Amino acid sequence: GGDIYQESRAAWLSAVREYYSLDICKNVLPALEDLPPDREGKIRDLIDEVWGDRPGTLCLDCCCGSGVGTAALRVSGMQTLAYDNDPALLALGLSRGRLAPADTMCIDAREASRYIAPAPLGVIFMAGEIYSYNADLWEPIVTELLALTDEALITVGTEPEAALVEGWCTGQGRDARVFENRRDPIYDRWCCVARRA
Repeated sequence: GGDIYQESRAAWLSAVREYYSLDICKNVLPALEDLPPDREGKIRDLIDEVWGDRPGTLCLDCCCGSGVGTAALRVSGMQTLAYDNDPALLALGLSRGRLAPADTMCIDAREASRYIAPAPLGVIFMAGEIYSYNADLWEPIVTELLALTDEALITVGTEPEAALVEGWCTGQGRDARVFENRRDPIYDRWCCVARRA
């Protein structure tokens, strides 16, 4: 004799993400703010250079940290889905409003396809520091993002890191190009854009 209530899967997923994001806000001490105030603007300029005007397009922000890339993507008119495995950084981004609870997940980026459906675009802004001894951590993160997206933008600090990323992209059958981004001498200096061939 009960009533049946149904909701779309998209609404359910959004509610689940919001529930766990609010739990992070309630129970995790946010990381300290360490972003320069002009970084978001530099990222917006880079997004505009690479993709131009893509209003409403869904973009995955892999390894989003405290969400500066997500904030820049939203200002550029895109929809975002952000994920990282550091709850303290996510707590910072959520508390500052850069990350939206319904569009944020605390997951292992190497397993993203377990939780996320494919999307047109994806980004990794400032992919850590990639060395030979930790490349086996970063390679599956990059290849998982490539598997989920038609086109990805990945930024790193140095040219050798960009060459590694480019090799991983071409190894996945992507057309990849690397270029220097002179807007930012530290965080997003070298960029790799990878498109489906």
